[in-house]
Amino acid sequence: MVSQQQNWMPIRSYHEAVALRALGFVASRPRELARFLENSGLSQAELMRCPTDHGDLAAVLDFVIAHEDLLRNFAAAIDEPPETAYEASRQLGQASP
Repeated sequence: MVSQQQNWMPIRSYHEAVALRALGFVASRPRELARFLENSGLSQAELMRCPTDHGDLAAVLDFVIAHEDLLRNFAAAIDEPPETAYEASRQLGQASP
């Protein structure tokens, strides 16, 4: 039997997954997305690429953490305690070069 090569993405770490969920959460709120882009210096085009840079992912989490209402809403949306965002940010920040 001939094996066919399949395209696949590597499984992300739990902390990366939390950050990507935070990015989706922020992106679904136009006002918050505009604030994030302004604060981070990133462009919307940069976010359209696959954001795998740990620094960018940590920046999303840091933005969410800095806005208490946003953090509470995000935590509720992912059914996790707010501390999850803090831990993910800490882990991704340590992994950044």
